[in-house]
Amino acid sequence: MKNKKKLWLTLAGTIVLVCAWLVRYRAINQDYQKRWAANTEKTYSIGETVPVASDYMGYNLAADGYMLKVNGFEIVDYNTYTSTLAYDGSDRSRIPDKVALVEVTISQQDSTAEGFPLTELLLYTTDMLMNMDWDLLEVINPVLNDNTGIRLQDGTACDIVLPFDLYQYRFSALEWNNLGQSNIWLQVTNYPTRKFIQVNTSER
Repeated sequence: MKNKKKLWLTLAGTIVLVCAWLVRYRAINQDYQKRWAANTEKTYSIGETVPVASDYMGYNLAADGYMLKVNGFEIVDYNTYTSTLAYDGSDRSRIPDKVALVEVTISQQDSTAEGFPLTELLLYTTDMLMNMDWDLLEVINPVLNDNTGIRLQDGTACDIVLPFDLYQYRFSALEWNNLGQSNIWLQVTNYPTRKFIQVNTSER
């Protein structure tokens, strides 16, 4: 009898937890849909400064007062590029074939945010999202001091290079051979205004 009572109590507790999770999931989902409903987009070009302003870079992740400008972009062979550095990636499970390098200036003016999160920056083509190379980011940007974000004093700026890994197996042969002529964007903010910079264009 005691075992049956214990079983029912366990079952009731599980049901309560599941219901609480469903309520929370629904609330978050509705909040996200509400935020995205009025979402707009704005495209910038290389050399233009993108203010984060009141927009969010990620879910409830603000960086008001921070700005980002892309100064240059190139795609290079990974091994050739790392051969000039004190890092060869030999400790990695898989070596990228190429790396996309985005040269940016991050600045700050009258910000109340804790800093600028690099984790929310996205680089993508029409069909493919590219991942930040966190190991390489640390190597080529010692100013970050092993952090995945940057905090600046008021009125200051910092130049860094953002490396994104490219693996040939993720692309078709046609896409891979024409990466240099592909449309590529760097997303800076997510909502309510999605701001991104076109770092490469098929018209080049």
